Amino acid sequence: MNLKLFVVMVGVAVLVSCAPNPPKSEVDTKVVEKEITALLDEFHSVFVELKIDRLSSMMDDDGLFIGSDPTEFWDKNKLIGLWEEAKQNTSDQFEYDIDKRVLKVSKDGLSCIVVEQFYIPYWSEEMPFRLTTNWIKSDMSWKINFMDWAFIPYNEDIATINTALKEEPVTD
Repeated sequence: MNLKLFVVMVGVAVLVSCAPNPPKSEVDTKVVEKEITALLDEFHSVFVELKIDRLSSMMDDDGLFIGSDPTEFWDKNKLIGLWEEAKQNTSDQFEYDIDKRVLKVSKDGLSCIVVEQFYIPYWSEEMPFRLTTNWIKSDMSWKINFMDWAFIPYNEDIATINTALKEEPVTD
């Protein structure tokens, strides 16, 4: 009796393991790239104009947002608060053009890492910025759940920057 049960169990195991896998749908990365590129263009446009409501709607509620200073780690509410403060300061000018943009779509088409490089003359005309974002698709809409703003000096400028950082600050 135990032998019959064993044979039946092995037979069921073989049948289950040989069952066809449902075909995986192929993700058209070009379609995802086009969607994300349109959102990126919109993001930068509303960022320059500091359209807070639209910026807020593009951010994931549980996202992590990192500024260019080593102490700047923010949640969505803090980031939106900073943008609201910046909007009050009418002298801030965030105009810029994207020099380089690279997108990396995940295999499942539900996330996309984006790296963009540009200069924001308001902060520095000499040192480029790199903005890295991760977009996730949830409930049929794309949201930024990670954002990292960073100055990116050229390698040949690092010694000069280090020397400048070692100098005593000028005080009045």
